[in-house]
Amino acid sequence: MNYVIHALRNPFTYTGRASRAEFWLSVLFSALVVAGLVLIGLVSSLISATLLAVFLGLAGLAGLASVPILVAVSVRRVHDFGQGGWLVVLMLIVPLVFVICGIVDGQWLTNRYGPRPPALDF
Repeated sequence: MNYVIHALRNPFTYTGRASRAEFWLSVLFSALVVAGLVLIGLVSSLISATLLAVFLGLAGLAGLASVPILVAVSVRRVHDFGQGGWLVVLMLIVPLVFVICGIVDGQWLTNRYGPRPPALDF
């Protein structure tokens, strides 16, 4: 959870490096928030169609709000294994590249984007 908090505290930070844990937990957290709102909307649709529209709208807004956070953590993730932020464009076009970027281990030594990300202790 500390990784998600770190990503949410730095939503527009494109410098530095992000670990695999920070990357995947940020993606998981965003997906769970959107899925939870959709699920609540589907359940509430039994009561009213208006509630369905409200919760689906909230899910859409949550999805849009998570885009800059996920782009920033993705840029920091590709920095972790020494690549430039341009690779995020390829991640958006080819989902397999997204998965590979989440699996590839970062460089152990300091690279041009900074030192290896430490374990986050809050």
